[in-house]
Amino acid sequence: MAPAHLARASDIVVYTRAKAASRIGKMTPKQKQNKRKDPPISKAEGNQQVNGNSEPKKSVLDMLVGKNKPRRPTDADAQGLRQPRKNIGGKGFYIKEVTQDCACFLKERGPWIVPPQPAAAAAAINAQRQRDGERLLDTEELLNIFVRPSVFVWDPAAIFPELTILCPSCGAPACRSNWCQPRVLHQLHGSSVYITVRYGCYSCGANSQQAQPASRSMKLFLADAPEVRSSFPKRVSSSWSFVDTGRYLCDASVMDLICAMATKSSWSAIAEAMNEMTRAAWRRDVEEQYTHLCQAMHLNALLEQSAFPNELRVTDKCVKNLYMIDFAAREKTLEAEFAGEVGDDILRLDWTRNAAARCGGKHLLNVLDGSGRILMSKLTPTSKPWAAKNLIGDLSRRGVCPKVAYVDDGCCGAWQDVLRIAWPNIHVRLDGMHAIMRLAHTTTSTQHPKHRKFCAMLSKAVYEADNEVLQRLAQAWARDHGGGPLPASIERKYVPRSIRDPQAIVTAVDSILQELQKAADTFAPLLTNASRSAWSNLKVHVLKGCLCDPPGVNMHASANAVIIGGECFHTMRSLRGTSLVEGLHAHQKQWLVTFAQHAPDIGEALLRAKRARTLAMENGNDGV
Repeated sequence: MAPAHLARASDIVVYTRAKAASRIGKMTPKQKQNKRKDPPISKAEGNQQVNGNSEPKKSVLDMLVGKNKPRRPTDADAQGLRQPRKNIGGKGFYIKEVTQDCACFLKERGPWIVPPQPAAAAAAINAQRQRDGERLLDTEELLNIFVRPSVFVWDPAAIFPELTILCPSCGAPACRSNWCQPRVLHQLHGSSVYITVRYGCYSCGANSQQAQPASRSMKLFLADAPEVRSSFPKRVSSSWSFVDTGRYLCDASVMDLICAMATKSSWSAIAEAMNEMTRAAWRRDVEEQYTHLCQAMHLNALLEQSAFPNELRVTDKCVKNLYMIDFAAREKTLEAEFAGEVGDDILRLDWTRNAAARCGGKHLLNVLDGSGRILMSKLTPTSKPWAAKNLIGDLSRRGVCPKVAYVDDGCCGAWQDVLRIAWPNIHVRLDGMHAIMRLAHTTTSTQHPKHRKFCAMLSKAVYEADNEVLQRLAQAWARDHGGGPLPASIERKYVPRSIRDPQAIVTAVDSILQELQKAADTFAPLLTNASRSAWSNLKVHVLKGCLCDPPGVNMHASANAVIIGGECFHTMRSLRGTSLVEGLHAHQKQWLVTFAQHAPDIGEALLRAKRARTLAMENGNDGV
């Protein structure tokens, strides 16, 4: 009669040989202590535990000595069901299964391995177990199905069979070695798992100083190393579109969000937004669906184990490091784009301290051309012209060749010495608005009833409108609006202005000061001793022609054309002065985020990235 149980090869227990005892058969105290410990787990029993079976298989030796004792009955036994031959393991077991049998999948479908829909997969498994008479899925196995991630497997030789992997050091063909540890791949709406393969080079291993003469060693390298990816064709390297800090890994969509928000929000705000999106995706795709399926299957959901895992969160430091690594990869491209900007005939130079403070510096020099394009933004130790000497040299070597430069101070002093080294024939001019502000800031109060009138009188003393265009516009406006007066806003928009003659400016300002001095008898005084001192210093520059328009340079740019009263007029934009730079300072403070304090390299990276995006939008390309 045949025995009830037939011995199989997997039932045979194979023990590894212990350390050999001494020749005389004696055992040391340490060996005796080790002998008293539990015997090693057999290979068959180990396989049973990995697969999740609660009952270990019996070896042939156990059956022969009569150790085949009955096991405790379980719920499955009460229902007449067997334990499943293969339990559904956790994320680690799933990734191991993916890497063990993915070569064919990678060749046919590419690097992304996506698990089946959890509810459909659970239904299929239960149906198969019912046919086999096995226990149905429990709550832990059901949760393991829901936490299975999408896996990006980077094995270039398997994805592109025609590709030959070469050693980045010697260029010899490399051999496939083993898999690296899985890593979290952060995505915009969730997360995945990233795993790459190692390759090895026997040629470099043989030449290594650590190689032993009697062994054949291999020098290992990763398939996603930058120097390895750069050797691939573009069609291959473009399949890998991630940013890697070494500790954190994210895909292109996350990097796009970080770059778009870097000049609008703080690093912590960006990290919190990313965590909120990932947490919402986890709650929607895992927690809710897992709970509902457990209710449908009359199981108690493991709520604590299904909560959002901390390993998927990102920190503000992570976001900052990702941004800087991405910027370093794009820096050469950005600098090449900046090098193509040579400006026009106008150069505007001005410093700011508020934006510099947020960059971890003292002063930030901004250089714009007449059209308002940023030619340079650099931190400097001081706001003196000599601090910009090397920067001006860089602009000159780039091909920038202006005819006139506008500054807010040092117009006929240090700035001329610095600028004329690069451009000997350049005209250095003082910004008219800063000249007016020198006098306006010396009054007793900006709330004085005559302060606003004083500023308007100074502006008329410095600037004069083109009388011919003004007369035509006034007549055309009267025809179009029934003889009404020409509004000041329309005059500023369509009538070009020029700088008066130096002597005319001096005469007009002297007259204004005398008029306001006489009016002080009936009103509270507006002018102070500082006002007279400021005018004495400014008069020297006015008489030298530091405010006048340079000869042969067009100081206006015409834009949109409109028809008023049957005549065509163009919107006039002034190219003189540093008003555009002052406006840039306010924007830069916003780009660097209110109350933020960046390191100098990060601050300049943010400013250059924003400058590149602005330049791309002006050129009709939204990308950077």
